[in-house]
Amino acid sequence: MGLNNGGNNATIESLWNSWIPRKVNLLIWRAIINRLPTKTTLKHRGLPNIEEGCIWCNFGLDEPQHIFIRCQVARFIWSVIASWCKTPQLATVQDILEWIDMVNNLDGAKEKRKIIKSIAFTTVWVLWLRRNEKIFKTNDIQIQSSVVDIKTLSFLWVSSRSNLRGLTWEQWNTFSIV
Repeated sequence: MGLNNGGNNATIESLWNSWIPRKVNLLIWRAIINRLPTKTTLKHRGLPNIEEGCIWCNFGLDEPQHIFIRCQVARFIWSVIASWCKTPQLATVQDILEWIDMVNNLDGAKEKRKIIKSIAFTTVWVLWLRRNEKIFKTNDIQIQSSVVDIKTLSFLWVSSRSNLRGLTWEQWNTFSIV
């Protein structure tokens, strides 16, 4: 089943990743169909006194495309992750489906693409957690600790859910795995 979004080739099947928890896959799905409880969505549903602005950069709306792709803070984290994974930057990507399509079409073996997709989905998960921490606990985002969390969670999930036996933290941390 294809998803209609400006000519991108993402399908429901290409969204799912068995190497990460179901809750992360569902977060990605809900972001794509714009069903996350963001401030913009809540205001649209009639909740009063909702400030829709981005909690990190104050330039965009608190909605999935901005939180995960367009926000300056998110883009900086993506640039660090892309450098670590030795993949192209997100400079021209403007929405989540376009980003997934880019990940699905990276050069290299299928296993490498699935690893990178796992890391990318983990990045979205950590961005969502950090957004919620800012809103509910007023914790500011810490870039370095967010990157460490992305590396750690993705390593734990991939090493325990994939068939990559013998994967070490040293290999993962330097991205010398494929």
